[in-house]
Amino acid sequence: MTAYMEAKLQHGSDLTKIKKAMAKFFAGLPAGHPAKKIRYKKVNQWGMYNDDGDLNWPGGGGPAYDVIHPKTKKRCKPPRFGLALPGT
Repeated sequence: MTAYMEAKLQHGSDLTKIKKAMAKFFAGLPAGHPAKKIRYKKVNQWGMYNDDGDLNWPGGGGPAYDVIHPKTKKRCKPPRFGLALPGT
């Protein structure tokens, strides 16, 4: 079972308590643990989320694939920092 599900079972729909439980979970991980790179620190009724505007894969090396422009049928330029740039 995940730490989030354990917190949800323990605290029900109390989002403040779930958020505190998750902060305690992440703080208790050993230094260098890969999960410490996770930026999903906020909680709502659907789970944990990130709204810092950075869609990059934590630590780099995430999945990559080509996006083909629907009109030109050419490969689109990859966005910088995971955000779509105007005109790309």
